Amino acid sequence: MRTARNPNLLFIMTDQQRRDALSCMGSRFVHTPSLDRLAVEGVRFTNAITPSPICVPARASVLTGLPIHHTGCITNPDRLRTPASDLTTFDDALTAHGYTAEYIGKWHAPEALLRPYSRLPTSVSLDTFYRGYLAEKGYGSPHQGASHAYISPLSGQPYDPDPMDHVYRSLNLGRGHTRPEPGLPFGRDSVRAEHSISAMIADETMRSIERLKDVPFSITSSFLFPHDPLIVPRPYCDSVRAADMATPETFDDARMNTPYKDFVWQMDDLERRHVHLLMARYYAAVQEVDHHIGRILDALDTSGLTDNTLVVFTSDHGEMLGDHGLMTKFVHYREAVGVPLLMRMPGRIPEGSTVQAPVCLTDLFATISDYLGVTPPDRWGRSLQSWIAGDAPEPDPIVFSQFEHRNVMAQTCAWKYVWSNHADEVDMLFDLTRDPGEVNNLLGANPDRARYLQQAAAMKERLAEWMEETEHPWLEQLAATPVR
Repeated sequence: MRTARNPNLLFIMTDQQRRDALSCMGSRFVHTPSLDRLAVEGVRFTNAITPSPICVPARASVLTGLPIHHTGCITNPDRLRTPASDLTTFDDALTAHGYTAEYIGKWHAPEALLRPYSRLPTSVSLDTFYRGYLAEKGYGSPHQGASHAYISPLSGQPYDPDPMDHVYRSLNLGRGHTRPEPGLPFGRDSVRAEHSISAMIADETMRSIERLKDVPFSITSSFLFPHDPLIVPRPYCDSVRAADMATPETFDDARMNTPYKDFVWQMDDLERRHVHLLMARYYAAVQEVDHHIGRILDALDTSGLTDNTLVVFTSDHGEMLGDHGLMTKFVHYREAVGVPLLMRMPGRIPEGSTVQAPVCLTDLFATISDYLGVTPPDRWGRSLQSWIAGDAPEPDPIVFSQFEHRNVMAQTCAWKYVWSNHADEVDMLFDLTRDPGEVNNLLGANPDRARYLQQAAAMKERLAEWMEETEHPWLEQLAATPVR
C-alpha cells in the first residue's frame, strides 16, 4: 500500500482545445499565463496527438492507455455500451495501490470505467449538477417567451446570441440556413463569472485538494470549455476581440484531393463571414479556463503539495476553427488531432524542457504509472519518462490515430499518412517539413504522385506493423489495399 509521502496526481483536461491554443505554443490570439507556468516549470510536448479526433473514443483511450479498437469505443454513442470487463484505467491502478481517486467535471466515457471513484459530484450528469448548483446560488428558471428564446442548453439561463448561433440563425434567417445536424450555440452568458461552469469545476477541484491533502490522491479536473456551447461569461467573452483575429492561412483550402471535399462540417457562408468572432469566442473560453487552472495550481501551492504532485495537462482532441474551411473535429488535420500536453513534477521533470517527438495520449497511462511508481497492466502505450529526460529511445518515432470506421493516421516527425477504410476515398500523404499546413496531398490526383509512392508504402508498412502488434481488425484489409 502507498503512504502519504508518495507522489500525487493532478490530471487536468479540457475539451476540444487545439495544440496551438496556448501562448507558450506561440499563439498570437490567446493569453494563457497559468498553463505557460506549467510549461516553464515542467515539460512541453510540441507534437502530442490524440488517439481519435472525437470525444468518447479519445477519452476512453486516455483513461485505459489502449487504442480505440481495444476499448470498444469507436464512436461517441459507444459510451452507452458496456466495455470489456478487463478494461482498467490509470485510476484503477492507482487506487489498487492505496490512492484515493476523485473525478470532477465532464466525463463522456463509458460509465463502467467509473469504478475507482467514491465521489462523483459532477462528472456523469454535468448539466444536471450545474443547474442545481445555480439554483443554490439564487438563479431561477427563466420565464418562457420571445424575450427568452436564447436559453443555454447547459445552464438553463438566458444568453445574448452571436450572429452564427444556431437559434439566432433559425429565428432570423429561416431554417434553410441551418445545418442538417444540430448547430452550435455562441454568445455572452448571463451567468456571473464566479458562477460559470468552469468556475464551479475549479471550486470542486480545490475542495478535493483540501479534502485529500493528507492521503495520496489522484484528482482529475475535466473542463467543458472550449467545447461548445461557447456561451462565455463576462468579462472573459470580451477579453479577446474579433478585430484582433487573423484569417486562418488555409481558410480557402478547397480540399479537392482529400476525403474531406464535401465534409458536413465545412463552414457555411454565415460562419465564414463571422470566422473572426467565432475564433474570438473560442480563445476567450480558453482564457477563462486558464484563469481557473491558475486557481487550482495556487490551491495546490497553498496545500504544500506542489513538490510532491505530478501535474498533467492535456485535451481530448483539437478544433478546426476555420482552418481548411472546416469547423469542429472528426478529421486528421493537425488542428483536430494535435493537442496540448504539459507535465510538471518538481525534481523529476526538468524545468523548461521540450519534447518535439510525436507522442500519443495513449502513452499517459504508462507515463503516470512510471512517475508514481505503480506497475500498470500490459499496455501498448510507452512511458514518456525517457523522452522527458532527454533520451531518444526511438530514432524515428511514430504515432497513430483513428476516426471511427473511416480512416487511420500514421505520423512521424516528417510525414503524415492517412489510410482510408473506404474504397472510394483517396489516401493522404503530407510532407510536414515542406507543407506544415497540410494543404498538398501527395497522393490521389497529385500529378507528382509517383514520386511519393515509396514513402507512402513505407508509412503504410509501419501502420501495418502497428495493426499487427495491436491486433487491429483492419489488418487484412489494409494489406489487401494498394496505396490510393
